Amino acid sequence: VPEPERFISSFPEYVADVVVYRDGDYAVAIDRRGNTIARSTNHAEVIRKTIEQTPIGGKVVIVGDFVVASQIDVLKPLRIVGLGINRTKIVLADGADSHIFMVKADGVEMRNMTIDGNRDKQTAQKSGIIVLGSYCKFERLKIVNVGYTGIDIHRDENAGYDAHDNLIRDVIVDGFGNVGIYIGSGAYRNTVENVVVRNGGKYGSAPDGDGIFLDSLTSANPSGLIGYENR
Repeated sequence: VPEPERFISSFPEYVADVVVYRDGDYAVAIDRRGNTIARSTNHAEVIRKTIEQTPIGGKVVIVGDFVVASQIDVLKPLRIVGLGINRTKIVLADGADSHIFMVKADGVEMRNMTIDGNRDKQTAQKSGIIVLGSYCKFERLKIVNVGYTGIDIHRDENAGYDAHDNLIRDVIVDGFGNVGIYIGSGAYRNTVENVVVRNGGKYGSAPDGDGIFLDSLTSANPSGLIGYENR
């Protein structure tokens, strides 16, 4: 694992307010002053605490592989960045039976990582990323082995989430139980660009809401890129 301190001060793509990295079985988070924010074998708790303590608009860099046993909520605009799909991986623990990320804020950005739903080891079929916010970006992600949906853009009018103007770009969804990319009813002006969706249980993509799909491909799905499902 690279020295985590170097991501605090160098390489513009990875300049961070907080770095999360592996130290043996432990996940460790340090801030830009080198102070330890969290250290635990509970990787989800370390990532949650990191998100809570990172300032609005700040950047979290995640280095290495992590196993999470519960859902991680993102409740404010942040940039959550890995080192690439082969160098940062977040895997759902056996029997966790939860979504991996729940985005409940506008302006969240996630990129450069693999998210693995470990669906053969779950009893409840959940999703990789649920998006309730707007103006979010999800780029250069690989989402694999999820029980339900890879990325679910979901409007919740009662809770005040409109789920509009989100961007999903340069994403691979490989292996899912229901829908690769889902744009829920009432969500609007969401864009899916240069996405590959394959090896799914049902639809490659289901835009029940308003979405634009550009230069995207599905393969080995019972239904193709554009599918509809009544819910």
